[in-house]
Amino acid sequence: FVSFQGMTPETATSMMIMGQALIFLIPVIMAVLLTSSPARTLRLSLPAPRHLALAVIFPFALNPLVNLLGYYVQQLFPISSTTEQALKQMISGNTTLLAAVFCFALLPAICEETAFRGFILSGLQRRYRPLTAILLSSLMFGFLHVLISIYQQLFNATLLGIVLGLLAVRSRSLL
Repeated sequence: FVSFQGMTPETATSMMIMGQALIFLIPVIMAVLLTSSPARTLRLSLPAPRHLALAVIFPFALNPLVNLLGYYVQQLFPISSTTEQALKQMISGNTTLLAAVFCFALLPAICEETAFRGFILSGLQRRYRPLTAILLSSLMFGFLHVLISIYQQLFNATLLGIVLGLLAVRSRSLL
């Protein structure tokens, strides 16, 4: 949130990378310093092939629901012109397709999954039942996206967090 405040089109990419680096580094450092097994805490193990298959199938299976939910969210909470303009500035200009995919897809996937389905979900599972831990971490994941785009991503990010949380708990793997 703080990194977006002083962002200009020229600094958008570097600010995005810095924000994601913080989301990634803080849980990794905490896992190393505060746990006896950082790899287990962050769920850094290979999943069973069936869980990999589910991870490939889920995006296609959930796409119609996500599109429908996105339509209704946009109707209820239209994106502000300021946010829309900021997003257009971030993806316009001299940003290559490769840089856009890295900044908006690959980097957030790695950093946010490490934080939310790795460190946070593992910590919540020590105190709560798995379903409660998944729901709490998913709500946190959704509210992280509220900081960036108000309510447009809250519902989709929370839904995605639930699905990814279930998969992470069942497979015991972040991958």
